[in-house]
Amino acid sequence: MMSEPVRTFIAVCIPSALRRDLEEFTNRLRRSRADVKWVRLENMHLTLKFLGNVAADRLQPVFRAVERAVSGRRSFDIQFGGCGTFPGGGHPRVLWVGLRQGAESLRDLAAAVDESLAAEGFERERRPFSAHLTLGRVRSQQGIKACVEAMQTGIELEPFRVKEVTIFRSDLHPSGPKYTPLHSIQLEG
Repeated sequence: MMSEPVRTFIAVCIPSALRRDLEEFTNRLRRSRADVKWVRLENMHLTLKFLGNVAADRLQPVFRAVERAVSGRRSFDIQFGGCGTFPGGGHPRVLWVGLRQGAESLRDLAAAVDESLAAEGFERERRPFSAHLTLGRVRSQQGIKACVEAMQTGIELEPFRVKEVTIFRSDLHPSGPKYTPLHSIQLEG
């Protein structure tokens, strides 16, 4: 009997204190009344690799691959800074916060995860890695200009230490996705 595939991604979690600060910033943006589906506070994370649907019997190889990628790597600091949209220009689809510090370390970690998963037969990432935290996804252009203008006030957050990488299950529901941690791997130091 075949089991259902598991929608899977690998990410770095955001500490709860920083999520509260991000919530304050997002609340300022919400006042623009833009037609945006905002990321729920508990779902905020930095994606290293999105795998999509993975057969249940392929989860252990995913765990091993990420363990190999993380093995021997030291923890590092990240600081959020700067805001933007994807794509840039007139019709944004994603609102995000970037990194002021730690982007290169995060990029290196994402590349190691991608390479290790490729050795297990998973597809390599085609797009270049872009370190960012998604705040929301634009549903329509209604009110988006005011929202993007409000983003220009920027956000200043304390740095935090990345100490682990987590493999998540993502279950899609009408109310929004629910993320369940499946396996976490500690960085050294």
